[in-house]
Amino acid sequence: MLKNYINTAFRNIKKQGIYSFINIMGLAIGLACFITLFQFILYHLGYDNHHSQKDNIYRIVLGEARDSFAGSPAPLGPVLKEGLPEVFDYVRVAKSSWGTKVLINHKDKYFYESRFYLSDPSLFTVFDHKFIAGDAKAVLSDRSSIVITESTARKYFGDEDPIGELLTFDSRFDFQITGIVEDLPEHSHFKFDFIVPFSRLEDIYDGSQYLDNWGAFNFYTYVRLQNGANPAEVKAKLPSLSTILQEKGAPFAGRIKEFSESVHLQPVAKIHLEPNRYNLEPAFDIRYIYVFSAIAFFVLLIACINFMNLSTARSATRAREVGMRKVIGAKRRQLIGQFLGESVLLSALSLLFALFLSKMFEPVVNNLAGVHIHLPITNLTFMAQVIGISLLIGLLSGCYPAFFISGFQPINTLKGKWTRGSKGSLFRNILVIFQFSISIFLVISALIVNNQMDFIVSKDLGLNKDHIVNIPIYDNELRQKYEVIKTELIKYPDITHATAARFLPSRGTWHQSVWYEGQTDATQLGMWVFTVDHDFFKTFQIDIVKGRDFSKDITADLGGAYIVNEAAARAMGMDDPVGKSFSSYSGSEKRGIIVGVVKDFNFRSLHYGIEPSVFQVSPRRFEHISIKIRADNIPSTLGRIEKTWLKFAPNIPFEYFFMDEDFDKMYKTEMILKNVIQYFTVLSIFIACLGLFGLASFTAERRTKEIGIRKALGASMNSIIFLLIREFIKWVLLANIAAWPAAYLIMNNWLKNFTYKAEMTIWIFIGSTLIALLIAILTVSSQALKAGLTNPVRALRYE
Repeated sequence: MLKNYINTAFRNIKKQGIYSFINIMGLAIGLACFITLFQFILYHLGYDNHHSQKDNIYRIVLGEARDSFAGSPAPLGPVLKEGLPEVFDYVRVAKSSWGTKVLINHKDKYFYESRFYLSDPSLFTVFDHKFIAGDAKAVLSDRSSIVITESTARKYFGDEDPIGELLTFDSRFDFQITGIVEDLPEHSHFKFDFIVPFSRLEDIYDGSQYLDNWGAFNFYTYVRLQNGANPAEVKAKLPSLSTILQEKGAPFAGRIKEFSESVHLQPVAKIHLEPNRYNLEPAFDIRYIYVFSAIAFFVLLIACINFMNLSTARSATRAREVGMRKVIGAKRRQLIGQFLGESVLLSALSLLFALFLSKMFEPVVNNLAGVHIHLPITNLTFMAQVIGISLLIGLLSGCYPAFFISGFQPINTLKGKWTRGSKGSLFRNILVIFQFSISIFLVISALIVNNQMDFIVSKDLGLNKDHIVNIPIYDNELRQKYEVIKTELIKYPDITHATAARFLPSRGTWHQSVWYEGQTDATQLGMWVFTVDHDFFKTFQIDIVKGRDFSKDITADLGGAYIVNEAAARAMGMDDPVGKSFSSYSGSEKRGIIVGVVKDFNFRSLHYGIEPSVFQVSPRRFEHISIKIRADNIPSTLGRIEKTWLKFAPNIPFEYFFMDEDFDKMYKTEMILKNVIQYFTVLSIFIACLGLFGLASFTAERRTKEIGIRKALGASMNSIIFLLIREFIKWVLLANIAAWPAAYLIMNNWLKNFTYKAEMTIWIFIGSTLIALLIAILTVSSQALKAGLTNPVRALRYE
């Protein structure tokens, strides 16, 4: 009997070839989309789960929600451990001296490195890192020690043993390799290639006094709590720390009160999913996990609706088969088993195709989303989940024919008298409306996201970022030559301006407490601090609105003059701050003068507004030369720049990047969202059209006699076509009732993430409806045209 059921199932698949193909491929594409997005979601949810103490490890952040700040002062870690018994240990992490990259060399091998950090030795006891060589408790005990990763060891030393060898930092400091750790997992918010002792901070930071400075929020502080400790109770004790530390005579004890209310403990497993300012690496907002989960669910739902609609629609044509089987003795439970089995078989075939499609398009998805996901076919839990979903879809789709048609009376079905009724048709119509509601919602979302991203790219930021080439100068000796290099470059006619800075507008800068004339304890202020040269504002075409620009002819401008932006002037409560005393570091006794005010410009993501910023000239801190070039001969200009570079630095790698591309990287997550919505919207529409095509074909087939009679009575082909497509047009129009409000509410909420946002016009909604209508009409018209061209004689002989 089982063999008979299987043979019957395959005969039906073959007999109803077009419907079987639509059923199988529609569900396969939906399952493939779901599997792919499910993997993408699991990839981001898996960050930092490899640490055995992850439930007890927290990072200190200041503030809450999106605008929280991940930086903290260097003295905070020791204070927390000393004053709070719940704190088992702490770890402080600092970026390398010049922020973005540093120059590392071993003998004649020179490389720019971006993952060079300073850290306390407790890094290797608080977090889990497997050592290939060296003792975790002793590798950073010496001030000149350095720990590297396995891949870094191969990069510099090949197959040789690197323990005891020297690596030179910035052509100034030698570090001896004392440990090698396995490469960090990809799912880690903090990835390093080099770690040196945190105690070298002031050496590497050019003698700056940071270890006891409560005003410089430039470092990352992690705490590991005792087992069972409550982070809420730890936070509640922070204000009392100042009293405890004052009794012990600890310096700066009173400063803990100034920010204790804004301190929060962020679980390490949530760092990747909670964007903060000054993150070590870009985070992925947890809200986008919800968005992608919804897209995965909706695309699968559209595919399931297709599958169920076509299964139920075609099942009515098998009523005579049910009657014949009952006449020859088939029991109802056997018929139920047969129909459910056939439906499960179709869904199983769809799953096989879905796994094939997921694997085939894996490289495309990885490139599209900027991840490295792989189909975990050997993962039993994963496979059990997708098989379970496929089985559930098959069972649900087979319920109608299994439990409804199997109950028909044989005498009625054999006479062609069975109730087709309106309930089944109404249910299918509701499903189609719901299906197109989802598709229209996705189209609206795709148009709004695309509109917002275009707005971001084209918005006037207050500076000119086009055709600016940036060259890193991470070597200490090169920094001393930057003026000579700049002068040489300016000689080339296709280079219009050149400047140097420590941090670029596209990459942010230090944020620290400042001092200004008239400041009180109640008006202490933090600002973003840029160190630039005299040509910075000219190169980026940033307007001076008050006072003057920096001048090479005024000696006092070197380290003693400041230019602030308009936001800083407002924050200080000054209509005209020019001539006022100022210091970019609140703890410094050295005072300078504000000489100018620049127009506000955006140097951060447009998620945020413009914040107070200050600029000063300090050549020893420069790390980039920014070159403004003409647009008509870029390859030749880049060649000239490289030739000039090699003249001054033949052994140092030549690297460059364009400023506008660097700004675009700020919106990596949004670009992923844009790409995912666009591609999956197209797929969802394609799946919906497959189902629509199948239903249109089925409807035309069911109404063949009616069409023949109408044509025999003189109906035109156009009227026949309209007769068949008007019902589908009605479904699409009704779908907007649900799609428009949902899309408006959700996308309006998404746009609130941006301080600057594009207008959400009615034409986006109308356009999405017209797109859906056009696609539906084109899909259905092929079957309507086929029915309209059918000879009425053949139609009336049908059945």
